[in-house]
Amino acid sequence: MIKISHLILMTIFLVVCFQAISANLKVNNCLKVKGAANITKLEISGCTNFPCLLKKNSNSTIRLGLNFTKKVTDLKLRIAGVINGREIPFNVNDKDHCIQTVKSAKNCTINRNTHHKYEFSLPVLKEYPTLMVLVKYEIVDSKKSPVACFTFPAKIDN
Repeated sequence: MIKISHLILMTIFLVVCFQAISANLKVNNCLKVKGAANITKLEISGCTNFPCLLKKNSNSTIRLGLNFTKKVTDLKLRIAGVINGREIPFNVNDKDHCIQTVKSAKNCTINRNTHHKYEFSLPVLKEYPTLMVLVKYEIVDSKKSPVACFTFPAKIDN
């Protein structure tokens, strides 16, 4: 009987810990015009509140829930660090970005009035300086028109 109650308590503990690790974060929208999708959910692995700790020489997974209000035929990624009001682009390999991140889209054609899950593994390179930064995460379509954009404060550290 004791072993069963310990197992139940351990299960409850693990569920609570998992929910804390993948907490839904507040979306700080950075678009001046309406994009092709609304962000309904934002999760950053290991981040339960801001600033997010981004460990060098690791990956941080970005998960989004996206409600598309317009038809989109491709997705590209633009990431920048905003330091003293100036955007410094991160070099990201986003070849086949749409196919890799939105698995439910066929041939990367995303119809309006659809909901999709988006997931990208963001590399945090060891060459990045240790600092506090505002990360600007922008998804654009094949014509470089905005799809979705958000910012979040982060600390890049060892």
